[in-house]
Amino acid sequence: MDKTVTTYLIDGDPKGTQYVFISNKICRTLDTVYRKQLKKNSNFANYMERKIKIMVGSTVYGFENELYQIVGLLQSMGYEVLNSHVGTIKVNPSLSNLENCLNAVDECDIFFGIIRTYYGTGNIGNKNIAFEEIKRAIEQGKPYWFMVHRDVVFARKLFGKIKGADKIEINRNDFFDKRCIDVYNYVIKNEIAITQRTGNWVQEFYRIDDLLTYINTQFGDKSFVESILKQEE
Repeated sequence: MDKTVTTYLIDGDPKGTQYVFISNKICRTLDTVYRKQLKKNSNFANYMERKIKIMVGSTVYGFENELYQIVGLLQSMGYEVLNSHVGTIKVNPSLSNLENCLNAVDECDIFFGIIRTYYGTGNIGNKNIAFEEIKRAIEQGKPYWFMVHRDVVFARKLFGKIKGADKIEINRNDFFDKRCIDVYNYVIKNEIAITQRTGNWVQEFYRIDDLLTYINTQFGDKSFVESILKQEE
């Protein structure tokens, strides 16, 4: 049978000296498989050649200093951090604030969301920017991590024990908005039976120390994050 000397590097050979030789009959099939795998590996290699882009999504008021600490820590770990408050997202002057923020979600590789008692003033019509960022990241299947302030969890439990809680109106204030419970319920996938939920982990925090500890644990090991990104390819 006619032979074609088609060479493929054997995986795990760092020097690139080991090859396999394949006949014409099976060469074309293996070549197709090889090219698909090469494309997949090339996509993942993009993460290795540049910084991983992580978006930090959160309401801002009363949380400015904490955001600077969070962004600074992630940058020190070697990530490119996208966050509107610190000015690290691209702004197209012809678009709305909501559109620019959603474009940043599209651009990021992974998403880190913080749910606070403050719902935020970034509202476009009936849409809240922080909430829409969260929805976009989840809908797009971005690898995501979430943290929630202890008081949101407490308020959810409290209102859950009060009859007619959905009819209770709270005057506008700067420290609590009942709609933050809606954000939390969305992220934990409250409408799905607990036994059937996946991707619903939300870490509770109270102090900045809690936030920084969780960030160190999840993002300090870049190989862990890279392995998750590779799975998503």
